[in-house]
Amino acid sequence: MLCVATEQNLGYRLTEIVIQFISKIKLWGDIMGDCVYYYRVCSNGHPRIDKSASLELNPFCSECGKEVLDRCSKCGRMFQIWNYSGYGEYPIPDVHKLDVPKYCTCCGAPFPWTVSLLSNAATIVEEDEYMSDEERRIMSLSFHDLVIESPETTLATIRFKKCLSTCGEITRKAFQSLIVKFACDTALKLLGL
Repeated sequence: MLCVATEQNLGYRLTEIVIQFISKIKLWGDIMGDCVYYYRVCSNGHPRIDKSASLELNPFCSECGKEVLDRCSKCGRMFQIWNYSGYGEYPIPDVHKLDVPKYCTCCGAPFPWTVSLLSNAATIVEEDEYMSDEERRIMSLSFHDLVIESPETTLATIRFKKCLSTCGEITRKAFQSLIVKFACDTALKLLGL
């Protein structure tokens, strides 16, 4: 009888040890476990990084008040996510060193800030009173290829630069401001910016 009671006590004790071990693993995971960062962009193109998966906490941009997005509105694919695990502090990605995506990598749809940029560029061209209708047409068609890296980027940049030399000063400054922020590297180099 004493032997049975000892085995029973040993079984209970072993169960307690396993429960404590599992609790410590859970606590260790809470302290040193995975850390996930979510990339978000507002509809005007201002990026931010959140540790929360939910958009309910901060659904609007702190810079402009527009809605913050975490996925493509056409196909639903989420923007980039970083998942860190291991020891020590987790490196928070520097939002200012990240390129704001212009198009969805899953379905190819332009994001709202890209649509807005191209629309604004076309409007700026239409407002200029110094360019001819043909120069306006060329400039409007070229701007899309300045934003993306493509085989047409070099030709578009040359055409854009020629048209830029004939437009008014206000239009030129407006485009230089847009180009510095949104043009691809090839276009920036060819334009000397």
